[in-house]
Amino acid sequence: MESSARTSSDPKQKDKTLEYWNAFYSALPPADDVGDLSAEETGCNIGGSLASSVEWIAANSPQLIDTIANLLPSPECSDGCRSVNVLEIGCGVSQLSLSLLQTLLKDERQYGDQRRAYRFVATDISPVCIEHNRKRDGEVISALQPCSGSLTYRILDVLDEEAAASTTKKYDIILDKGTLGTFLFRSKRTMKGSASHPPLLTRLLNNMHRWMCAEGKYVILSPPKFDIGGNAVLVQGNGTVPSRHEVYLYECTKNDSYNPDRDSPYEGTGVDVDDGATCAKCGTSFEGFRGSRKDNGGRVVWERRWKNHIAHCQGVI
Repeated sequence: MESSARTSSDPKQKDKTLEYWNAFYSALPPADDVGDLSAEETGCNIGGSLASSVEWIAANSPQLIDTIANLLPSPECSDGCRSVNVLEIGCGVSQLSLSLLQTLLKDERQYGDQRRAYRFVATDISPVCIEHNRKRDGEVISALQPCSGSLTYRILDVLDEEAAASTTKKYDIILDKGTLGTFLFRSKRTMKGSASHPPLLTRLLNNMHRWMCAEGKYVILSPPKFDIGGNAVLVQGNGTVPSRHEVYLYECTKNDSYNPDRDSPYEGTGVDVDDGATCAKCGTSFEGFRGSRKDNGGRVVWERRWKNHIAHCQGVI
């Protein structure tokens, strides 16, 4: 039985954060009493026609679902069968995990030569949200064949280090549709002018590292293009004219030599922040990285972005 009780000693998100999201999800129509409300009627930017499924950032389009599906581990293994474990953080009332699971099971039935069981766990900090999802998708979930796939909605605070310790090296894929972006936004508001690694991001990313298996991937969906270098896959928009409707997907792999309980996030990245500093992986210089934007945010901001670029290029999570 899950409990939403919180104590003052818990290293978790603030109570006001939980209160905000509980109030937000409580204001949505009940999962069994939605009808055919449109986005205009509900005031929500949703991917489908029902207000009980609010798709932040991007709708669950075939392009998005196929892109994520192609990141899953290879089906080849010694006994021809394996279980693929997927964690979604900050799921809200999205149906991303359900849409992805249904597509994967459909493909399995169509091709018939891949025997994998897909275990999805979609999580959120809000118990109101999780109960909403359970009620909305309960009938579909109960109809799933356990040997083929499962979907569980679970309460989880991504900053909870105790929860991270209980699921170490478990997940093949971690899906993030806006959670990292939320913490980046918080950090910009609270740490202006600071060159240090924001503590909320450190805890979040360390937990992602703990939860990923050795070959695991952290898949991030974001409307803005992060200043971390590397390749970003455009999964929504045309990419020719910058638009708030553009959505990018980042595939992050695990640096298994990094120990979040011992190492500094930037330890061993060889960061030397002067104009002549060069990224050993891609060859970009710090001066070139800043380009003509030297006055946009000041040097401290650009040094932090440069460190993020170096960490991304070297696969440091």
